Amino acid sequence: MLLCYSHGYSRVHTDQSAGLQHGLQSHCAAVMIALSFHFACLSWFCFKWHWHVFNPAARLLKASKGFGWFFRYLTFCGFLFQTFMLVVCVVDDIAALMTTQRKRKGKKRSTGLNDMADDVACIAFAFANVVSFMFYAIYFATDGKGVMDPSEVRPKWLSPSMHIFNSVVAWIDLILLVSSGRRTFSRRSGIWCLMTALAYTGWIYIVFLNLGSWPYPFLNKLPHPEGILGTAFICLCVFGILFSLGSAINMAFGSQATKKGKVREARL
Repeated sequence: MLLCYSHGYSRVHTDQSAGLQHGLQSHCAAVMIALSFHFACLSWFCFKWHWHVFNPAARLLKASKGFGWFFRYLTFCGFLFQTFMLVVCVVDDIAALMTTQRKRKGKKRSTGLNDMADDVACIAFAFANVVSFMFYAIYFATDGKGVMDPSEVRPKWLSPSMHIFNSVVAWIDLILLVSSGRRTFSRRSGIWCLMTALAYTGWIYIVFLNLGSWPYPFLNKLPHPEGILGTAFICLCVFGILFSLGSAINMAFGSQATKKGKVREARL
């Protein structure tokens, strides 16, 4: 009887070890996919940075001249933030690959880096989609004249890359990582998202004080201060709606651990 019990225990232990090994292999495969995606996107973003900084054609654009450089525009601020997000995510993915070895040694992974990658990615999701939405809303409402000078010559890939590809990156990141619980849209990231939107509102007003005009041509045609206040309010609302959309997707498709964490957070 003791022999049968020992044999049964060994079989259960073997099954558990095999299941754990399979889980670790699946985890590594998912992280490798995320790492490859983040690194490829970061490489493309670095190319765009190189073009804006070193290409003579970029220096001819009006946006590159005067106070604030390209950073006068929401698009470029979002570009900077999303570049930072990709750097953090690449580092986090590399750290996640080390989780397998840590688990085998009985160690737990530090959550500080993971929380940082989670927060900046959730903010970047709203930020990138706001850039795309606001750009094309104004573009079609003003026949393109409200957001850029049609007489300026730009590479054909530049505008889609800055105003469409940014949102594609944000959506793919969410789709890849929401089910694993690595994208939570926590209350903390929501507050930072709001602070980011308010920070750009303050920044664009500083630009106005230094240049005497708004970066976007359509704002100069609106009454002051009603025009900028109304535009900022719409932008804040869109930020909130898109962040809430990401949060809803997380609640629908995220891991059970993430959902329980959000419930506990809501009770605090």
